[in-house]
Amino acid sequence: MYNTAVYAARQILDQANLNDVTSLNAPMFFNHVRFGTYFVDSVLSAAKANNFSPLLLFATIRQESMFQPYISSSAGALG
Repeated sequence: MYNTAVYAARQILDQANLNDVTSLNAPMFFNHVRFGTYFVDSVLSAAKANNFSPLLLFATIRQESMFQPYISSSAGALG
């Protein structure tokens, strides 16, 4: 259900004329949904261990799998 929630949050922000930058000032709930903070513990520990920005990891996960942990690619990548 993450995918549906992420897209719904984005549509609401679009209707409010908020882009990716200005939406950071929207109510925090929308950004929690859009950027998958349900994985925050895993992302923050991985970011710290590998000296990456957590935002980079959140953006990559969102782009690659939309926070769906059981999705797989044609190349065999998971999550």
